[in-house]
Amino acid sequence: MNTGTFRDPWLPRPPSFIPSSRPAYEVARVSDIIESPGKWNNEVVNQYFNVADAECILSIPLSLFNHEDSWFWHYTNHGSYFVGSGYNLAMTVDKFQPSSASDVFSLWWKQFWGLKIPRKILHFAWTGYHEILPTRNGLFRRNIASSTSCQLCGFGGESNAHAIFWCPVAQGIWNLMEFSFLHEVKEEIDFKNVLLYASEVVDREAFAKFIICSWAIWTERNKITHGQKIRQPQFVVEWIISYYESILSMKAGPKKSSQTNGRNREASAGSSTSAQEQRCGGILRR
Repeated sequence: MNTGTFRDPWLPRPPSFIPSSRPAYEVARVSDIIESPGKWNNEVVNQYFNVADAECILSIPLSLFNHEDSWFWHYTNHGSYFVGSGYNLAMTVDKFQPSSASDVFSLWWKQFWGLKIPRKILHFAWTGYHEILPTRNGLFRRNIASSTSCQLCGFGGESNAHAIFWCPVAQGIWNLMEFSFLHEVKEEIDFKNVLLYASEVVDREAFAKFIICSWAIWTERNKITHGQKIRQPQFVVEWIISYYESILSMKAGPKKSSQTNGRNREASAGSSTSAQEQRCGGILRR
C-alpha cells in the first residue's frame, strides 16, 4: 500500500481530498497510520493531524484484509469515472470553496477568494496551494513525465514551490520585485506555506500582486512546453507591473465613470432647471 499521506488525494473531502495538516516524514504513507487490518492507529492520527483531518481519517472504514489500495472516482455513486461526470465537475469548479481545518482558515479562504484579481489567477494559486499544478513531480507520479527534473534548471524535484519560487529562472524574476520576504523563507517550504506566509507579512494589495507574479512565472514557464522561448526577467517584470496596473485601473474605472456620470447628471439637471425657470418666468410675466 503506497498511497502517500500528504501527496495523494485519498480523503473523502472535496475539492482537494488531501490533508491540510503539515506534512510529517513519520507518516508519509497511509499505511503508516494503520495499526492493524481494519483498525486505524488513533494515537498516531491524533498526533500528526489537525482535528478536521483526524476526524475525517478516522471516519473511513478499513478493510479487514491486506490488499493493494484501490482508487475510486468521488463524483459517482459507483466510483467509476465517465466523461459526463468530469464535464459536470468542470462546469462547477468555480463554485468550489476549499475545506478548512478551522474558523481561521475559513476566514483566510474567504478573504483569498475575495481578492479583486481574475478568477483564473486565484484558481492557479488554489491549485498550487493543494500541490496539484502539473509540475514534473506530479507528472512523473502519473507516468506522464520521464523524470522529476526541472526543465529549466535541472533540479531533481520540480515541485509546485520549486517551479514558482526556488528555480533560478523564477528567482531572477522575484529578485526584481519588491517581495524581499522570500529571502527569509527556506527552500524546503512548500507552495502552501509560502502563500500563507506571504498573506501574513504583506498587505492585501501586495498579496494580490504576489499571486499575480506567481501566476506570471508559471505562465512563462509553460512556454517551454509549447516550444517557445521564455523572456528575460526584466521583460517579465515589466509585463507583470503593466498587467497589475491595468487591473487597478479597471477597479477604479467604474468609480470614475460614476462620478463623471454624476457630474453630467448635475449639469443636465442644472440646464433643465434653468430652462424650466425661463419657461416659468415667461408664464409669470403673462
